[in-house]
Amino acid sequence: MDQWYLDYGEESWRQQALDYVANGLNTFSNDTKHAFTGVLNWLNQWACARTYGLGSKLPWDPTFLVESLSDSTIYMSYYTIAHYLHKDLFGREKGLGNVGPEQMTDDVWDYIFCRRELSDELIAQSGIPKETLQAMRRSFEYWYPMDLRVSGKDLIPNHLTFALYNHIALFPREYWPRGFRANGHLMLNGEKMSKSTGNFMTLDDVTKKYSADAARIALADAGDSLQDANFEEDVADAAVLRLFNNKEWCEEMVKDTELRTGELNDFQDVLFDNEMNSLVAEAKKHYQETSFKLALKAAYYDFSNARDFYREACNAAGIKMHRDLVLKYIELQALVMCPITPHWSEYVWLEVLGKPETIQKALYPEVPAAKPALTAAREYVRTTSSNINSAESTQQKRAAKGKLSTFDPRKPKKLTVFVTDRFPAWQEKYIDLVRENWDAAANTQKIDDKELNGRIGKMGEMKRAMPFVQSLKKRLRDGEPASSVLERKLAFDEKKTLVAMVPGLKRTAGLAAVEIVEVAEGSKKGVNLLDGREVDVTAPVADSAVPGQPSFFFENVEA
Repeated sequence: MDQWYLDYGEESWRQQALDYVANGLNTFSNDTKHAFTGVLNWLNQWACARTYGLGSKLPWDPTFLVESLSDSTIYMSYYTIAHYLHKDLFGREKGLGNVGPEQMTDDVWDYIFCRRELSDELIAQSGIPKETLQAMRRSFEYWYPMDLRVSGKDLIPNHLTFALYNHIALFPREYWPRGFRANGHLMLNGEKMSKSTGNFMTLDDVTKKYSADAARIALADAGDSLQDANFEEDVADAAVLRLFNNKEWCEEMVKDTELRTGELNDFQDVLFDNEMNSLVAEAKKHYQETSFKLALKAAYYDFSNARDFYREACNAAGIKMHRDLVLKYIELQALVMCPITPHWSEYVWLEVLGKPETIQKALYPEVPAAKPALTAAREYVRTTSSNINSAESTQQKRAAKGKLSTFDPRKPKKLTVFVTDRFPAWQEKYIDLVRENWDAAANTQKIDDKELNGRIGKMGEMKRAMPFVQSLKKRLRDGEPASSVLERKLAFDEKKTLVAMVPGLKRTAGLAAVEIVEVAEGSKKGVNLLDGREVDVTAPVADSAVPGQPSFFFENVEA
C-alpha cells in the first residue's frame, strides 16, 4: 500500500543528532545516553502515515494522517503561545492576540520560532498587528528551549528520538531540548502491576490509603534509573508514622523552654550545623540530577539521622540541644523536603514555625558551604564510635580463643584509645602512587580502578594496601584537600576530637574509665592526653594505630 516515510537516517541530520546527544543533551544517565546513541545509529526511514485514527492530516496528502509517535514531537513549542491563540481547550474562543487560525500561516510560525525576521509584508499578509507578533515571539523565546522532557524508556527508540530529530530540523540550535529524562515502568511490591492478579493500585487508591505525602515518599524511594521502579507499600506505610512523629517532635521543640542558647560549642553544635549545611547542598545536587531516591535519602533519612546523632551526643555529654540549631533543623528540613512532601512541609512552615506565607513561595535554602575539616571530623566521630563497638566484640572473640587475656564485658570496664600522628613507613609508596594518579582539578583518578589495582598488586602488600588506598580516595572524593590527604595530614585535630568524645563514649558504651594515649611508632611509652601523665604502653593493639584510625583496648577495672 502507499506510504510516506520520514528519512531519519539522512547522514548529515543523523550526525547533528549524534553530536548533540554526545555534547549538548543532558540525559541524566549514561544508560539513557547510550540508548539514544544506539537508536540514532540504526534508525532510518520511518513510516509516518496512517489512514485511520487520531492525528493531523498530512499537508501534501490529506488522505493520510500522521501517526501519533511522529505527530506530537514539537507540541511543547505550541504551549508557549497557546494563550495568545485561544482561551478554551478547543479553540472556540480567541485568546489574548485575537488571532484566527487562518492567520497563522507558515511565515508567521517561522517568525515566531525565530526562523525569519519580521517584515511589513508578513504583517500585511497575516493581518496580525506587529505588537502581537512580537509578543508571541518573546513568549516563545522566554519559555524555550524546554529544560526537561520526562518519559518512559520504551519511547527512546521512536517518539523521543523523533522529537530530538525534529527540533534539530526546525529550530535554531539555542532552542533544541536541553534534557531528556527516561525512566522504567513502575512495579508494586516487587511485582509487575496487573489488574488480573490484583497487584494494582491507582494514584487515587494510594493517596486515600497512605496520604499524598507518604505516597510521594514511596514514589521517590522507588528508584530513578532506567530499571523498573518499585513502589513498596511498606515504605509508604512507614512514612505515615515517620512524618507524624517528626511533626510531633517539631511541635514539642518549638515550645521547649529548656533548650540551650548562647554561643555554639565547638564539638556537638558545630558538627551538627556543618552536617546540615552539607546535606542541604547534597540534596540540591540530587534534585538537579532528578535523582529523587538519593535526594530523599539526603533530605529526609540522613537529615533525621543527623538530628538523632546530635541529640544523642548532647544527651551523652549531659547538655541540652541548642535552640538555634533545632529551629534551623526544622526550617531546613521543611524546605528541602518540600518537593517531595509539600503538605507536611506546609504544615511545619505555617503552623509550627509560624511563617507569614506559604512555603511554596520560599526559595531553596542558601546555607554556608560545608567545611571539609568539620565534615571529616563528623565522619571520624561516627566511624570511631562504630569501630569501638566492633573492637569490643573482636577482643571478646580473641580472648575466648586464648589469644588475649580474659575480658568480661559485664564487669566494669576501661577503654584505652591509642592515637598517633605518625604513619607507618610502608604506606609512603602507596601515597606516592595515589598522588601520581590523582587529577586534583577534576577530583578523580587519572586511570581506572582495574589499572590502579594492578599496580598495587605488583607493589606487594595487597591485603593491607588496598583498604588504605581506598580510604585515601574516599577522603579525596569527600572534599578533603589533596594537600592534606596526600601530604599525610588530617583535615581536623584528631586528638582534640577524641578528647571531646570521652563523655559521650563513657555514657553510650557503659565505660567506667577512658584513657586517650598518644604513642610514637615503636615506643613503649605514651602520654595520656586527658591528664598529661606518661604511661607504659603494653596493649598488643597499640602499634596498629595510624592517624585517623585509632586502636582500642578493653580491660576490666575495679568498680
